[in-house]
Amino acid sequence: VDDLAELIKAAMALLMWGGSVSILSTHNGEDNAFNELIKDIRAGKRDYSLHRTTLDDALADGLYRKICQSQGKPWTQEAEDLWRERLITDYGEGADEELFCVPNRSSGAYLTSAMIEACMADGVPVITWTPPAENFVDWPLVAAEAVTRQWLREHVDPLLAELPAGRCHFVGGDFGRSGDLSVFWPVTEQADLTLATPFTVELRNCPYRTQQHILFHIIDSLPRFSGLALDARGNGSALAEFARQEYGPEQVEEVMISESWYRETMPKLKSRIEDKTVVLPKNADVLADLRSLRVVKGVARVPDVRGKDATGKRHGDAAVALAMAIHAREKLGSVEPWSCETVDMLAGQRFSFDGF
Repeated sequence: VDDLAELIKAAMALLMWGGSVSILSTHNGEDNAFNELIKDIRAGKRDYSLHRTTLDDALADGLYRKICQSQGKPWTQEAEDLWRERLITDYGEGADEELFCVPNRSSGAYLTSAMIEACMADGVPVITWTPPAENFVDWPLVAAEAVTRQWLREHVDPLLAELPAGRCHFVGGDFGRSGDLSVFWPVTEQADLTLATPFTVELRNCPYRTQQHILFHIIDSLPRFSGLALDARGNGSALAEFARQEYGPEQVEEVMISESWYRETMPKLKSRIEDKTVVLPKNADVLADLRSLRVVKGVARVPDVRGKDATGKRHGDAAVALAMAIHAREKLGSVEPWSCETVDMLAGQRFSFDGF
């Protein structure tokens, strides 16, 4: 149609009588009204359902089998694979858009510097820490914990003490060990639902037990801690699992970052930045991490290439941690923390298991 927006406006009259409006289409570029509507849905701005069906989804549901049946020829997996390959070849550059729901012209930076800087505020610290010695991992645990506690008392506890007691707090985390950073990003949900960052913590070359010590200390000190989302890929799975065991699955989500997670979460991050409903640290590395997000085949994500800060490599770590904090707010924000009575009941209950 020539003017989708006008067509939708006219069709909305059907809803007054209890009807429904469904829009089915392939894409026609990234900036058209259809794709803008989809981005609004993913960002949570419109309460519509979104259904995505690619060529591979249709094949899994029997598309090629039906074609064979209509043409009176036998179906084989080899024939289906060859048919799919030829179809993609025939579509050429239009294959992603027409067959896989990826709008054209979908490349380049996802967020502009102006958008990000408009959400940045003075006085939001980015606390960075590298352990005091290369062999810190070999230190006796008692000594390592003592050094960590002292650092927390000096740099983190004064900021935690200033947090408002009546507001919900969420945390997002991106895990790194010897290469990338670990970033823990707490947010305070304000009365107008803005997510304000009180501080962030960036750890480089930090042992697993020390990272757990720091993360749990922050969580235990947050007023009304309401949710944590952690990167659970690779070695991050251990820290995410420890947190789930400590605080319960109602408050902790172990996130396996994937294309589908990027597809669903990054529009929410962009929406908050566009609407200025998130407060960010005014920090060059945070800006660079958020600017590093790229749209790849229609999905905003952290690219494979790594950037650098003053101490070493970065890989969009702050951007992922912020997205995790927003994810925690979206997915866990309506769940009340475990009550003491619930914990006591679970601790005292006996369970029996069959089949082991």
